[in-house]
Amino acid sequence: MRPSLTVKNPGRRFLGCLNYKQHNGCNFFIWVDPPTCERGMEYAKIMQGKKEELERQIEDLKMVNRELGLGKQKLEEENDALVVKNRVDED
Repeated sequence: MRPSLTVKNPGRRFLGCLNYKQHNGCNFFIWVDPPTCERGMEYAKIMQGKKEELERQIEDLKMVNRELGLGKQKLEEENDALVVKNRVDED
């Protein structure tokens, strides 16, 4: 038994073969719970929207993190070049 993770049947439990959705797997499937009520469906849509917004924020933060990593790398390279220049100037 496992819960449905779809917007159409949020959290609704069903029984399915272990090979359900596998290549050439068994298609046994039966709902254990009654259909989700209207209020539950509305809540599922709200939660799906929040999930999608959080996924967008994660992608934005990954991009910022990549940019910061590139900026850090550039600063380290500039620092290394200045250290070498300083050593040459001191000699």
